Amino acid sequence: MSRNGYHAVTFDDGSTYTGAWRDDKRHGQGTNTWADGNSYTGAWRDGKKHRHGTFTWASGNSYTGAMISSSTLHEVIAGKISRATNCI
Repeated sequence: MSRNGYHAVTFDDGSTYTGAWRDDKRHGQGTNTWADGNSYTGAWRDGKKHRHGTFTWASGNSYTGAMISSSTLHEVIAGKISRATNCI
């Protein structure tokens, strides 16, 4: 049975997702919090971050803006913030 509608789910890896689902995929507005403390709140489409949202790292740094359907987007942004912080 597929999840549809609004659900709060805790996964085996310790991450959680609270928000909208369609056909057992994150779809609509929701918040995913990973076990390492990083989180993303915003739009989801077919299980991927989509359009606009806020990614917050466990350190407290955050990025708000456009998202691309990519599982590595947060790593790219983290690298940019890290480089910018090291330049100050």
